[in-house]
Amino acid sequence: MVIAQSSNQEEPVHGFLGWWLVAMPRRYWFIANQFGQKILIYFSVVELLKTLFAPWKRDSYMPINASLDVIIKAIWENFISRLIGFLVRSITIFIGTTFALAGFLAILALLLVWLFAPAIAVLVLIRGF
Repeated sequence: MVIAQSSNQEEPVHGFLGWWLVAMPRRYWFIANQFGQKILIYFSVVELLKTLFAPWKRDSYMPINASLDVIIKAIWENFISRLIGFLVRSITIFIGTTFALAGFLAILALLLVWLFAPAIAVLVLIRGF
């Protein structure tokens, strides 16, 4: 009887430790991944990478049957349009990636605090305030 009673007492401990050390870290990891994906989708990072060198607002043209001066001017304007598109997309990709990484690191720090909170509490109790 005593053995059965002690196993019943250990079951809540296993349940709590399983929740503390396995279930919640998995949940934090899931939240970190979801947050990173949502930020990358919000900033359209994948689409911006695909069109990194595309003209800004698709603003390009090539004159037909024009003089050399007009053709050179069109090439120059197309180059400027692509340069502006590259700069705007690069800045947006950088900001989006920075936000995703910062959020991921913040949730990872929260996970570490979560895992080490019991040890920190014991140390505080032992050493005193």
